[in-house]
Amino acid sequence: MGILDFLFNSKQKEKQHDSDNNLGLADDTTKINQAPQPLLSQDEIDKLIQQIARGEMAKKYEVAQRDPLFEYAAKLIVSNQMGSTSLIQRRMKLGYNRAGLLMDQLELAGIVGPNEGSKAREVKIKTDSDLEIFLKSSIASVDLLTFYELYKEEIEKAIIEYKNELYAEQLQEEKEKIRQLLLEKDRKKQLSKTILKELIQEGAISNQFIDKQGKREPIPQEIMDQVWNRDGGKCVKCGSQQRLEFDHIIPFSKGGATTYRNLQILCKSCNIDKSNSIG
Repeated sequence: MGILDFLFNSKQKEKQHDSDNNLGLADDTTKINQAPQPLLSQDEIDKLIQQIARGEMAKKYEVAQRDPLFEYAAKLIVSNQMGSTSLIQRRMKLGYNRAGLLMDQLELAGIVGPNEGSKAREVKIKTDSDLEIFLKSSIASVDLLTFYELYKEEIEKAIIEYKNELYAEQLQEEKEKIRQLLLEKDRKKQLSKTILKELIQEGAISNQFIDKQGKREPIPQEIMDQVWNRDGGKCVKCGSQQRLEFDHIIPFSKGGATTYRNLQILCKSCNIDKSNSIG
């Protein structure tokens, strides 16, 4: 389909009528009434607008102006079911730039999907017969430059909507990642509490200290959890994870409080070496 075929579709009639009004020719409707009927249905027009918008190539005129080898490249890609630029390069003996441009044109036509990094593009048309039907259809022969000019506003609006969709999808994916991270963090926190309780029950780690009256005072569970998580469940001196104990940085005997800031995890050996000193 050439530019002249498009000049008389329903949208162009409106533009022509506006132009005639400006020239004082609004009453002369002979040419418009005798113009051929639109070659594309409204559904086909809407589909092409979305196709161009989702390819985000509406303004790349070099893509819209199809390469003479477009049809051959389309048949090559569909028959091999491989959306690969290198396949076009090798089989058609073309340079990288021209092969890449052909692939962009195939995407704009809806024959292959968008570029996804190193992966081959999805081939959307699955059989040679389906491709033949597509290539003979009115939508396949559209002059995209003219189509873009006629439907520029609709295409630009569709591009914005598509970008908003992509942003919403990206936002949802990021929210889900954060959600999973928080769930995993909470799971580890709960697991850490369970392990800590088991270690205390086994006697592998002490959570009690003697006050000035000689009474044994347990460290509150909440403080133990905080210290355990802060110190990573290992001795802050040597990194051992064996025979761990809660230690007062300022010794209990010297007035050190049983608080989050004044407690640390030491292995039994490091705790003995520290003895009653501060630190």
